[in-house]
Amino acid sequence: MRLPKIMLPFVAKGKPVRLKKIYMVAHDSLSVARNQDHGVRNASEDKQRHRICELPTELMDLIASFLDKPALCALRLTCSTLERATKYQFGRIGLHTLHTDLSRLNLLAMDELANTCGLNQHVKKISIGSATGSVLGYGFIWYRDILENEYLNFLRSSDGFLKLRAVLKKFPNCQSFHISLSNQPESGTWTDCLSPSDAVTLALHLIPCMARPVESFSCAYSDFDKQSAGIIDPRRFCPHTFQVVRFSLCWSTLTELCLLARVKDVLVADFVHELIDQAPNLKKLELDCGGSEGVAALFQLLGQEGSNMELEVLKLSGVVGISGQDLQNFLLATRNSLRILELRVVRFETGLWETVLESLMHEFLALKELTVLWITDSTTGVRNAFLCVYSH
Repeated sequence: MRLPKIMLPFVAKGKPVRLKKIYMVAHDSLSVARNQDHGVRNASEDKQRHRICELPTELMDLIASFLDKPALCALRLTCSTLERATKYQFGRIGLHTLHTDLSRLNLLAMDELANTCGLNQHVKKISIGSATGSVLGYGFIWYRDILENEYLNFLRSSDGFLKLRAVLKKFPNCQSFHISLSNQPESGTWTDCLSPSDAVTLALHLIPCMARPVESFSCAYSDFDKQSAGIIDPRRFCPHTFQVVRFSLCWSTLTELCLLARVKDVLVADFVHELIDQAPNLKKLELDCGGSEGVAALFQLLGQEGSNMELEVLKLSGVVGISGQDLQNFLLATRNSLRILELRVVRFETGLWETVLESLMHEFLALKELTVLWITDSTTGVRNAFLCVYSH
């Protein structure tokens, strides 16, 4: 399209008038050109969008399966056709794990999600933690036995527990739990909120009430960059937690257990041992004991004779002040199945680390990968960090 040229006079202020020829594109013609160009682009975009939407639903679903959460959400916002076609992948990728701080408002939002979106089947895991700190459960009243201890009392009849149980029943495939721990000591007998240790107790009491097999359970300090173990306060433990028959049945299906928490005393050691002992089908175990005083007591329990485990992956860290014989006994219980072993920051109070490594080399025929970082004992005094990867 040929555009007309218009000549306009130019007047310099304060100077004699002098005409110059200035070529300007006519405003109307420019508008026409822009509209035509915009129309061409819209037609092209509509055509491309039309072509994408004409793909088979299975192919659109396959494309969506390779996207991350932000890209998948952006794709679903383009048109209603793609929104419907990628609904399954959105549920699989975006709703696999639900995060909650156990507050009343958050549980109401989870309830609305379960009732309106039709995607509740995709939720496989509940992650409990607070984005603003270590305080949970606002909006409910929580009763405590403050005379003898600080654990939650009348838990199963409290409004917060009943609401959480009702919401989780609407997610029938949710079989995994994660609790974000704090790295600071818990103090105070709160009645209007919960601590991370309370959340651990809450989850363990919730499991038998759900009457649903558990697949994985984890507790860890939320800031992984600091590489420090979290804190579980034994004052928050409710008595008789592990004596419920239905709990043992649900917990027996557990295959993955991750406890990155300081074993600071015998009470925590007994608690961790119970979690491991009641999981006969456990395949993956990760412990970061934080180098605390209760570690020796824990491995005395784990090293007792007669235990037989089918672990395939074992990761130990912060295991300080233990007996080399206790660790060896614990490892020998897994020698027929253990494929991957990591030992990070291990110090024996008695025994030699060479004895343990020699046993690993000769008696663990299924072992494919061994990683050792900073292992020492009181006799040899080996303290330099080293890394060893071994494969049969």
